[in-house]
Parts: sequence; C-alpha cells; structure tokens
Amino acid sequence: VRNLTGHWFNPFATLYVNLFSFPFRQAIKLPMFIYGCPGIYHVVGDMRIIGKIRPGMIDFNRTKRLNQPHQLTNSELSNLGTIIFHGKACIGCGTKLLVQKGALLELGANVLIGDHVNFCCHQHVSVGERTWITHRCQIQESNHHFIIDMPTHTVNNCTRPIFIGRNCWICNSSTIAAGAIIPDSCIIASNSLVNGGKKDIAEAPAGSIIGGIPAKVIASKETYRIYNRKW
Repeated sequence: VRNLTGHWFNPFATLYVNLFSFPFRQAIKLPMFIYGCPGIYHVVGDMRIIGKIRPGMIDFNRTKRLNQPHQLTNSELSNLGTIIFHGKACIGCGTKLLVQKGALLELGANVLIGDHVNFCCHQHVSVGERTWITHRCQIQESNHHFIIDMPTHTVNNCTRPIFIGRNCWICNSSTIAAGAIIPDSCIIASNSLVNGGKKDIAEAPAGSIIGGIPAKVIASKETYRIYNRKW
C-alpha cells in the first residue's frame, strides 16, 4: 500500500532536469532521479557533481518508508544559480529548494534533506557530508529585506552565507538563519533558532548540543549522532 500511494519514479521529469541542469557528460548518466510530480520552476542554473557518478545517486521528492504523513506532497525546485553535489544526496517530499541567480549551494556526500524543508540560498550555503536536515526546518540565508539604523545611517546586508559542518543533525522545526556557522558533529535541538554572528556556536567543539531561541550551546560532552546501536 505504501508503494502504491507514494511517489513513483518520473522518467519525464528525470530526463528534463538532468539534461537541462548537468553538463552533458554527467547528464547522460542520469545522476538525479525525480519522483512524483514536483514543481520544477527554473532549471536555467547549473548543477554538477564532484566525484564518482552513477545513475540515481541523487533522489528528489522520493517517498521514504517511515514518512507516511508527507508522502503525498510534492517538492519544488527553482535553480537560477549553481548547485554542487559532492556525492549521494536525498531530498524529501514537500521541500522547497530555491537557489537564486549568482548563488552557490554545496551539498556534501550522503546529505539528507527531509520533508517540508524550506531551503533558500541567495549567496552561499554549504552543508557538510553526512549531515541530516530533518522535517519542517528552514535554511534561510536572507531576511528578504533591508533594515536601516537611523542614528548611524547604516544598512546591513540582508544576506550572509551559512556553513553547516559534517555529520551534523538539524532536528525538526529548526531555523538556521543568515550568517550561521555550525561546527562538525553538532546536534541542533528541535524548534531552535540559530542566528548568525554567535561566536559561542561557531567555536563550539565537535559533539556539542545546541538549542533554544535564540540558540546557545547546551552541552559540550562529545554527544554524537549514530545510526544504530552497533555503531
């Protein structure tokens, strides 16, 4: 029943996205498989893979067996900039992936972007290998408007790059805001807001737990995410 009601492989969207986005030598290997009927608004930007290429190494809008509530929603893709994959990647259902003109989105090997994630790249967003961004998170490197400080007549940039390290776990319903830097192997607790310019977070040791609104370092006890008890 789950297979029948989930998103099936879409050969037409797969051909369209691969041929219009990747360099021809990569596109003919069909590295990205598209499932269901996602909203594909712009593919005039570039996509490319650094490393070994094989068919279907990147899943987009594919139903996962443990995510039944989300399997009927479709993701959206709008790429006007550049997306670089450094290996396998999985992008779930109901996720909005927006890369603006001139922007760069880098995804490390074995990155997982879950369901209903708003991923907006206006300048540069980098996600390290084996990092998981779970459902209902927001990665927003722009507040979409300028703010002026009238006494000083200064206007700060409305976009700042976001850097998320390797082996991180961004728990559900969290927001990673402009300028945020998350070190390797950190866990971001559910419903957290990670703002940019937080020195204690940017310099947190690996294995830290970060959480709260605004987020702060809760624990630095070398707490790591593992995939199962055998690890």
